Amino acid sequence: MSSSVLWPGDGDSPCQERHEDGAGRSRMGVNSMSPPPPPRLPVALLVLLGAAGGLFVFTAWLRLAGFPLPAGLGELQTLPVSATSAACAWWAARHAPGKARRSWQRYALALSTWALGDAVIALYGFFLPEAEPPVLSWADGFYILFAPLMAWAMFGLLRPPRGPQLVRLLLDIGTVVITVFVGLWHFVYAGTVAASSARLGEVLVNLAYPLQDALLISLVLLIAFQARVPLARAAITCFYLAFLANLVGDVGYAALLPAPGSPAAQATDLTFALCLSGLGLAALLGVARPGVSGAAFPQQTTTLSPYVAIVLCFSLLLGQSGTFTLRTYGDLFGTALVTLAVVLRQNLAFHENRRLTAELARRASQDPLTGLANRALLETRLAEAIGRARAAGEHVALLFLDLDRFKAVNDSLGHDVGDQLLVAVAQRLRQALRPVDTLARQGGDEFLVVLPCLARAGDAGQHARKLLEVLDTPFQVAGRPLVVTASVGMAVFPRDGADSVTLQKHADVAMYRVKAGGRSGYQTFSPEMLAAARELDLEQALRAALARGEFELHYQPQIRAGRGAVGVEALLRWRRGGELHPPGPFIALAEDTGLIVPIGAWVLREACAQFAAWRADGLELERVAVNVSARQLGEPDFPEVVLGALRTAGLPPHCLELELTESAVVRDVPGATRQLAQLRALGVRVALDDFGTGQSSLSLLRRMPVDVLKIDRSFVASLEAEGESVAVIRVVIALAQTLGLDLIAEGVENARQWEALRDLGCPTAQGYFFAAPLPAAEVRAWLGRSQGARLARETGLDR
Repeated sequence: MSSSVLWPGDGDSPCQERHEDGAGRSRMGVNSMSPPPPPRLPVALLVLLGAAGGLFVFTAWLRLAGFPLPAGLGELQTLPVSATSAACAWWAARHAPGKARRSWQRYALALSTWALGDAVIALYGFFLPEAEPPVLSWADGFYILFAPLMAWAMFGLLRPPRGPQLVRLLLDIGTVVITVFVGLWHFVYAGTVAASSARLGEVLVNLAYPLQDALLISLVLLIAFQARVPLARAAITCFYLAFLANLVGDVGYAALLPAPGSPAAQATDLTFALCLSGLGLAALLGVARPGVSGAAFPQQTTTLSPYVAIVLCFSLLLGQSGTFTLRTYGDLFGTALVTLAVVLRQNLAFHENRRLTAELARRASQDPLTGLANRALLETRLAEAIGRARAAGEHVALLFLDLDRFKAVNDSLGHDVGDQLLVAVAQRLRQALRPVDTLARQGGDEFLVVLPCLARAGDAGQHARKLLEVLDTPFQVAGRPLVVTASVGMAVFPRDGADSVTLQKHADVAMYRVKAGGRSGYQTFSPEMLAAARELDLEQALRAALARGEFELHYQPQIRAGRGAVGVEALLRWRRGGELHPPGPFIALAEDTGLIVPIGAWVLREACAQFAAWRADGLELERVAVNVSARQLGEPDFPEVVLGALRTAGLPPHCLELELTESAVVRDVPGATRQLAQLRALGVRVALDDFGTGQSSLSLLRRMPVDVLKIDRSFVASLEAEGESVAVIRVVIALAQTLGLDLIAEGVENARQWEALRDLGCPTAQGYFFAAPLPAAEVRAWLGRSQGARLARETGLDR
């Protein structure tokens, strides 16, 4: 939380405007102005406070120097400081905002009681200058009232936490305060009380002052231990100094018992004057300089303080002799209180930790929106149900329920309405289940149901129908009726899976089959659904592959007799899960889903860029061939995509060869002709791939703007048999020569095939006999290897 956010109860939110109606009540508005600025520091009060302090120091110097003072003036020296401090507090009470005003009023009342005590002492000095000051007077009553009133005020100003946190904080503070009191009692106050008269009043007053000190120390610790204090650091520093000065003064007075006017008395009075000045200045700064401060001590300090307190108290107790004195009884009583506070603190911490552990366990196993079990708890329940069913020979069903068109609710009515609908659906589904069943929300609009103790596998369908029936009645959400349907997939143990993971997967597959079939129904898993699920998984992975950069191109050299490598064909590969996959399994799916369009555009850009880089490095290759699908060719902007790839790479059009299958062309001959003619006119070459395997016709070749025929690998593979394939290849070669087309044979695997092709009149080929498809980084090395010359000799490339 930002420090700019007000502490609860400090006033109105800075994002809201406070208005006063006719009855004096306040109302809040969201279209607000900023809250009023804090008041300025009152210069007059600051000057008056400084003057009162200066007057105190001046009169103290006069008394210490031995100058005779008028009767009663010595007793009057503290009154201006206390009265001015009280005036500062009343100014703060008047200008404080909101609920803080009441706390500052209590603060001013506390300082006023001190000033009244000083006034009583001054009256004694004026009217009874020669009399011995009484041991007990009305002044003591006013002084003793100061501490509880100040504690009441500070408790309101600091706004400590409530509930168990407050109890824990008070126990921590109480432990330290009692320990300090035990130390003061042991070293100072025990002797003072023992030396006092036997009158009960004197004893009570002598005990009241150390109790007052303990209470003020608790205020210091309340400020120091609290994680967030709604006061600025300057005001808090004044509080620290003021309460410390008061403690030093009380302890010094009790230890020294100074005579009035003595140097010791002046020193103790100075600490009281410093205390009053600090409290007055704190009031001014607390209102005029608002802010928020953090804890003065780290959490480790508050954690260790109870144990340190016990050690100190027992050390004082054990360090005494065997005689029981007043000091011993006080130490014993204080040590017992500290021990009790620590025991209570530990007991509270134990119960709080147990509560938090239970709360964490609940949150870890519960959906925060609907209160249903979450997936983690469901998996535990499912595993337990499977174990019991395996032992008892029963069945367990897992239902995967997905709300239909729930996204439309969120998009049109908002997520708040969607959340309300989910809660209502969860309540209705829960009512339709048995006590032994487990209903869980997996997330979004998906629910899972575990149905244990089924006698027959077919019983799961009855439960699925019941769940769908309870959703038939429209839901009343946000004042409108909403109709909800759901798709439910089911998997039953042991028929559809022997473990929880398999059951969840199969129930999910069955649910998606319901979605694909029109929604609003249920289906039980069957093995035939897995093929569709695998295809769906492949499609999802394929959609993400391009964005993740999982595609790469390999290049297979194209060899011409007598010249060597004249070009390369770019072949797509998919590196998925660390393995390299050829295009066969996914190209057809990409074609069906339309993903081939962005993938094909990437292939064009990548191949052109790589070939341009090779040309810039001096590699003497004529062209790069890229396969184009029917879906790409049918896109209206296909020519612009091709030209854009060439333009971006800075590659001349004649360096690019587009390979199309006969089936891609036959699908839309006029459209394909139009697209290819536009590109061919700019210099892009066109090759007809797998020629001879499809619906080849002379009229098609005459109409299509084709530059190259590629002889299919199936004919090349059977060349050595000297059968029908040889005749087909002769016809294709003759046709190409007649039409003036180039020829490339695919799939050459050995030297005999290559020799036969050359003898038949096909001078250009590609295949594993020459080189497998290579990554771009290896193409240069393959072309430059010294083995290239030997390969030329062995394969007849030099002929």
